[in-house]
Amino acid sequence: MDTKKLPQNGILLNTDASVVPKTVRYGVFGGVYELAEALLVQACIKPEDRVLEIGAGTGFIGLLSARICGAENVFSFEANPAMERIIRGNYDLNSVHPKLHMMAVTPDGNPITFHSADNLVSSSIFDRNLAGAEVTVQSAALNDLLRDLEPTVIVIDVEGAEIGLMASAEFGTVDRIIMELHPHIVGQDAVDTMLRDLETKGFRVAETVDKNVLLVRD
Repeated sequence: MDTKKLPQNGILLNTDASVVPKTVRYGVFGGVYELAEALLVQACIKPEDRVLEIGAGTGFIGLLSARICGAENVFSFEANPAMERIIRGNYDLNSVHPKLHMMAVTPDGNPITFHSADNLVSSSIFDRNLAGAEVTVQSAALNDLLRDLEPTVIVIDVEGAEIGLMASAEFGTVDRIIMELHPHIVGQDAVDTMLRDLETKGFRVAETVDKNVLLVRD
């Protein structure tokens, strides 16, 4: 299995072309894979934090978070069953194992139809007319997780599903949110409305890096 150590943070990731999407491999080889999100994670997560990661992707951001606050304090959720092999493989490569749940996170905890794209990292609850298949996946209700896990930080990258999740959230112990925005999927108006709603809940945009924002609650 081919691996590549990311130069900016030292995490090992699988780059085997038979397993890993081309877009991920090119990003890893160039040292820019999930760079914006990684910068925000490194800047704001502290050793005492508990992290709820919604959308585990390849496992990279969960691993980076676990290196800061411990694997026992990182709770990662991934809806796409096709990603499990990649995530667990990357955990094994680094001998670090955040608490992984192969489930979606939704407002109500009901099963959902998920569009698993052939380009795995483009998979979404939205039908984006990409090559792939529809699968039914189980989900956990966001507010149950917020109550039971008591995270201080949410890291979320869910290809547009953040709009509905943030609208329904009762944030409890959360005082920081690292989020990738997807105006190309949901529209800029939906993104702007979500950010205004989060402001009414006490969160302000503290930093923006490319499509990613850090929101903090004062």
